[in-house]
Amino acid sequence: MPAIAPHDTPVVDRPWDGPAAVAAAPNDREVLRYMHAWVDPEGDPDAKSSYKLPHHGPRVGAPANLAACRAGLAVLGGARGGVAIPAADRDEVSRHLRAHLEDAGA
Repeated sequence: MPAIAPHDTPVVDRPWDGPAAVAAAPNDREVLRYMHAWVDPEGDPDAKSSYKLPHHGPRVGAPANLAACRAGLAVLGGARGGVAIPAADRDEVSRHLRAHLEDAGA
């Protein structure tokens, strides 16, 4: 499934720099799957370009960033031109990001 399943993690509510988080991440599928909400099923699982909607820092166990989750939901909804995720995956991706907001009581 291209939408990465929701997971329970700690959350933080602070400014988010997605490009910096992705740049700091290793080209490692375990870390990249943890950081993002969607992966291209036809992409290289160890390539950052295969992933969309980062919302965790660049290590397994990093907390979900609420600002990143909110931004991801906005982009899914079409903000900033939207994101290239198939329509069939959008509900599950949204569920993943919303689960982190729910973890924070947001």
